[in-house]
Amino acid sequence: MWMKKTILIVLFLSLAGPTTSFADIVYEDDYEGITSGDDFAAWNWGDNGTGHTAVYANYDGNIVVEHTGTIGNSTTAARNMRFGSKWDITLSGNTSSNPADYFIAFDIRSVSGNWDPIAIEPWVLTYNSTAGTGTYGYGIPTINLVQADGWVHVVANLGDLVTNSKGWWEGTNWDMTNSTWSIEVGGPPWPGTSIPAGTPEWNQIWLMDNLIITMGEEPPSSATELATGPVPDDEATDVFYEPSLSWTPGEFADTHNVYLGMIFNDVNEADSSSPLLVGPGISQSTFSPGRLDFDQTYFWRVDEVNAPPDNTVFKGNVWSFTVEPFSYPIPAANIIPTASGQSTGQGPEKTIDGSGLDENDLHSSIPEYMWLSSPGEPGSAWIQYQFDKPYKLHEMLVWNYNGDSILSLYGIKEVTIEYSADSVTWTQANVSELAQASGAAGYAANTTIPFDGAEVKYVKVTANNNWIGGTGLFNKYGLSEVRFMYIPVNARMPNPGSGATKVAIDTALSWRPGRDAAEHNVYLDTDQQAVAGRTAAVVTVPQASFNPLSLDLDTTYYWSVDEVNNSEITPVWQGDTWSFSTAAYLVVDDFESYNDIATGEEGSKLVYETWIDGYDNPSVNGSTIGYVSGASMDTDIVHGGDQSVPLIYDNRTASKSEVTVSTSNLPIGSDWTIGAPEILVLWFYGDPNNAATGQLYVKLNNSKLLISGINLTQAAWQNAEVSLADFGINLANITQLVIGLERTGATGSEGILFMDDIRL
Repeated sequence: MWMKKTILIVLFLSLAGPTTSFADIVYEDDYEGITSGDDFAAWNWGDNGTGHTAVYANYDGNIVVEHTGTIGNSTTAARNMRFGSKWDITLSGNTSSNPADYFIAFDIRSVSGNWDPIAIEPWVLTYNSTAGTGTYGYGIPTINLVQADGWVHVVANLGDLVTNSKGWWEGTNWDMTNSTWSIEVGGPPWPGTSIPAGTPEWNQIWLMDNLIITMGEEPPSSATELATGPVPDDEATDVFYEPSLSWTPGEFADTHNVYLGMIFNDVNEADSSSPLLVGPGISQSTFSPGRLDFDQTYFWRVDEVNAPPDNTVFKGNVWSFTVEPFSYPIPAANIIPTASGQSTGQGPEKTIDGSGLDENDLHSSIPEYMWLSSPGEPGSAWIQYQFDKPYKLHEMLVWNYNGDSILSLYGIKEVTIEYSADSVTWTQANVSELAQASGAAGYAANTTIPFDGAEVKYVKVTANNNWIGGTGLFNKYGLSEVRFMYIPVNARMPNPGSGATKVAIDTALSWRPGRDAAEHNVYLDTDQQAVAGRTAAVVTVPQASFNPLSLDLDTTYYWSVDEVNNSEITPVWQGDTWSFSTAAYLVVDDFESYNDIATGEEGSKLVYETWIDGYDNPSVNGSTIGYVSGASMDTDIVHGGDQSVPLIYDNRTASKSEVTVSTSNLPIGSDWTIGAPEILVLWFYGDPNNAATGQLYVKLNNSKLLISGINLTQAAWQNAEVSLADFGINLANITQLVIGLERTGATGSEGILFMDDIRL
């Protein structure tokens, strides 16, 4: 990968006049959102027969300004040549008149041409706001761009460049606070590079991106240089306590410095000497910090470091995440409450449904939001909770009965709490009394009952007395709310999510592991009952992921994971049964990845270099894939995605028009048995101007089958389905795919077809 170097044309001289102590962005443009191919609004000029054009271009997924100088000398004598562009920009907030307050930065690179290096000379021009004629130029020293250097980041302080502002650009009237400035880039610098007589014409191309001007301090690095896309997401919560941190690296980063801490300012201000630098100079864009504290918020930062010799460090943004809590509440939907009895409108379900609780978990004093038993003798009133499965129970939070004032005395005081995993063997919890409620709104839970990780499916609360003695009118017992906190020991959070569809057949299954699991038993089958009943085949893996390797297309699978640790009291925690359905097809080629970036340039993928046509030998093979002029792909006639490919055919001289692709150049590869596909599907779109003659065919390796049912003159998408079994070959070793039309009739025919979405 080409590395990005940084040219710091900044001396930071202390010039006369005050400078601001803050950084305001007075101009910024990354050109994103502009349509590729649109003209760049500039005055393009050239000397001695050169030409210059500037357009917006899509370069490796980013919109940039592409400058093209057309150079050549057909005369009989050597000539000096110069070319470039000048364009106006509008600033906002440039209130300082001191040039030392202004910084300009941009990214620039040379991508092709005969000059390597090419010398580029940028200028900044400011206009007098009153006279409108005087200018003042700030010329950045010549930048020698070597193509292999890739992007070069340029930073310049205008105050440091005053001494370079000489010659015909320099005027006597100038005003830094004018809202209109001009930028000029030219190359090579005058008097230019001498072009020998008779030199053929060529294009010298360079790119610019991320132009930014600040007032006060040096501008921040452009987005292409910074780490982005943090995983987990910035401000994510409930993050696994042994996380794997990852990010999208800056486009030209060589290594990465990872900082991690619990205080934002400490992480933001940390440098390479700080103990918070937990990952110095790592080469990969992932980092595992080890086990972190539960329910703790962490801040982290990734600085991107360029390759030698400059080793420039680009300070990253500070992100944060919060680690999962030690325990989680069992959802109310997973609990069945029952009771010995209830007062009207005050059933046992009120203790788990959250009614009466505000966003801060403070309870009201409204009786209808609580459970109250029917009258009874002490020891006969009880409430029981049954969970959907056994949980490793951490603790139980209790909000006692909180009726207004004296009614709070209905709250249970002396209590017996028992728990069981099977409703047969019961154990008594270490508690004999529940704290009294406040009797007023805004009541927080004030009793916590520990269960110390016991395996629990049933909890029974028996009232032995209330806070008034359980006699007379007060012979009732109640609770406002309870909450059961469990330690997550079962496998959870499956990926793909349960019920997911169109899952790729090479997807690896993963999950959040149960707490302290040593290994994982994975069950996977198309039979739901076999998985649920654990009669399906089991695979034991040491990590919380599993790659089945042999999934079929268009199939529903069921899977489950048991978490195992034989050193624990409960060695196996059985998981839920999840499901997913695989995609109905595999993509052979959807023609979405092809572009028109020239051969040899970064990101180039020309369709005719993957699909070989007969363009160079039309008498034998009368095919051309992709348009010859302009964009090679078609974006108007599309079956799926954003583009299709035109196949231009001519069988009047040649006996065939076919295109050939090696499967080694396609993501699907050579093994077409993966996923157990049965049909090869091809989509075609005809043209009314085509002749109706010509027979479509498809070949795998050297086995050829005719394609029927496609009307070459029909301007509509039509699909052809060919049985893979009919080829009669080893589908595990498909090396070549051929699509073509053979001549029918004595004279043959010519025309155009569009192809898209070839699938298995």
